[in-house]
Amino acid sequence: MAAKGVQSSLAASYWGYSQSASVLIVALFSPLLGAVSDHTAFKERFLMFFALRGMSAFPGPTCLMTLYFLFASKKKSRSKALFTTLYPLEKSSEVCVTCA
Repeated sequence: MAAKGVQSSLAASYWGYSQSASVLIVALFSPLLGAVSDHTAFKERFLMFFALRGMSAFPGPTCLMTLYFLFASKKKSRSKALFTTLYPLEKSSEVCVTCA
């Protein structure tokens, strides 16, 4: 174990410190990475990179999770194509009075 030979209260405090540090890092870098992905054409590449990185850090059946992710990614791209055909990008400037 990682905390072998350390008092349980000290190990628990180290665990809390590491979790707090990871949340702080996510809170600091998320707006920056979101802005970069919004202003460049790397949204799906960022998603793929960070999802695969997160799956590789999980100590479990990563091959199965990778297959699930690739399946979901393929379905997402197909649903995106369907969505763009159903809802055109340019909407008319007329206001629908019966919609409200």
